[in-house]
Amino acid sequence: MILNRFSTVCVLLTLIGAHSQNAYAQDISIASDGEAMPTPSLSHETKESPTISNQRKVEQYQAAIAQIELQQGVYSNQLTQELLNLGVTYQRSNKHELAIETFNRALHLNRITEGLYSTSQIPILDNLIASLKALKKWEMVDSQLAYQYWLHSMNFASDSAQMINVNLKAAYWALKAYSLQLGSSPNDHLVNSVKLFKQSADLIGNEFGTSNNQVIEPLNGLLLANYLIATAKIKPESISYERSQHQGELIEVKDISYFNKLKMRSYPNGLKIINRQIEILDTQSTKNHPAMVNAMLKLADWKLMYGKKQSAFATYKAVYQYIQDHDANNLFYQQLFAKPVALPNFKLLTHNTSEELTDQAIASNRKYVKASFNVNQLGQVKNIQVLKTHPEENQAMSGRIVRFLRNSTFRPQLKDGQPIVTEQTKLHFFID
Repeated sequence: MILNRFSTVCVLLTLIGAHSQNAYAQDISIASDGEAMPTPSLSHETKESPTISNQRKVEQYQAAIAQIELQQGVYSNQLTQELLNLGVTYQRSNKHELAIETFNRALHLNRITEGLYSTSQIPILDNLIASLKALKKWEMVDSQLAYQYWLHSMNFASDSAQMINVNLKAAYWALKAYSLQLGSSPNDHLVNSVKLFKQSADLIGNEFGTSNNQVIEPLNGLLLANYLIATAKIKPESISYERSQHQGELIEVKDISYFNKLKMRSYPNGLKIINRQIEILDTQSTKNHPAMVNAMLKLADWKLMYGKKQSAFATYKAVYQYIQDHDANNLFYQQLFAKPVALPNFKLLTHNTSEELTDQAIASNRKYVKASFNVNQLGQVKNIQVLKTHPEENQAMSGRIVRFLRNSTFRPQLKDGQPIVTEQTKLHFFID
């Protein structure tokens, strides 16, 4: 099995899971520095003039809170909304510690006045989690997301449409938690993400039909989870041995964990996931040709990553023929095959590389290695040369990037559907 190795140091991949625009998906982005902050519906705030400063708003909300406490007491149910407003105002000023303190008080009051199972906690939790992510308090994020999932499970049936979004959110977080190596057994997050993405796909299928294109989103997450499982390290204690009798002879029998079984099945599972996506796209009354091309490319890339070269290039050729049949201007071909593409090429992963050194990278004084290499017809990297490092002459960084490239697979440049050699590809590899 040939696969890129996943490394938080050298492979330079960052999980950025984000929901697509389906009816139940929130706009959340699981990035290394937290996610975009959700905005609740704030009845007072939306009526205020945009020229009023955040500090003025803080003073207004603090005054409103003090007035309610004076007239109705410190446990008035009217305090929750004002505290939420105040917390969001702190949040927008990047005063996340104050925001967290305020949201926690709002949660406490909400539970007292409306009960432990009240769904009105959800917008407070969303904002609390956003501020925790902004401060990279990952263990607390994990705890609050688990509580939010429990809250949904107490209010909605496990097979209801209301569980679609929370399942997706939890699934994406599981991928992020794995990338952060949270907990004593980070691989468990990957197992959990597989379960949650499957549940999400089933829930969407039950609600909208198994051929609805919204099913594709959790399938994409499931495919990424399979890739990460395939490349994850296995702890020795996850494999145990016991003595067994066989034809009068004592032998050792290996007991493989569920995670390891998933690892062994990652290739065929990935094929099933991608083929299901292709089937869904093929059943749509209005054909989305770019989406179909991307799905077919995903299938070819998956085969190539696992060393199934003959099958992979047959699929690349089929993609080329599909483009010829459905794109008279050949724009797909020009965009997709003009240069080698590092694999895996998933939307939920970003490669921390750049062809050019940006002004932002220069200003931030980022560490990087600039390398030149060839990509042959099989997607293998050859003739690696380190052109520059920053800081200069950093042998440790150079060595890591060279080792990474030697173990990397690229989708080769294709011409008329056939792979060709690409010489002197130049990339900057940033090391954070």
